Amino acid sequence: MLATAAAAQDRISAQAFLDRVAGQSVSFYSAAYGHLVGVERFEGRDQVIWQPRDRDCVRGQVSVRNDLVCFEFPELGDTEPACWAAFARGGDLVVVNQDRWEGMTQIVRFEGRAPNC
Repeated sequence: MLATAAAAQDRISAQAFLDRVAGQSVSFYSAAYGHLVGVERFEGRDQVIWQPRDRDCVRGQVSVRNDLVCFEFPELGDTEPACWAAFARGGDLVVVNQDRWEGMTQIVRFEGRAPNC
């Protein structure tokens, strides 16, 4: 899946992704369908508040593994992280899942929207 995503945008490191989003709120949109998936507030480089569309907020942890950005949400029953490869595309960032939802692609936008917790 990385080769397909790389054709449309440039791969960036997990650290570069975290540099862009740390201390900010971003909106995640489904690349396939265009709908809002959720809003996430990056509280530094290792903690997030995630609010899926039409659901309550949950706290999670962020880590870097094998140059992937990985998220864990124990409140949601996560026992393994969900890890994403990051890409730059114009003014947006794009993430492509590399494990449990392999190939799922989301567009990351800086819209000034924050989780409503």
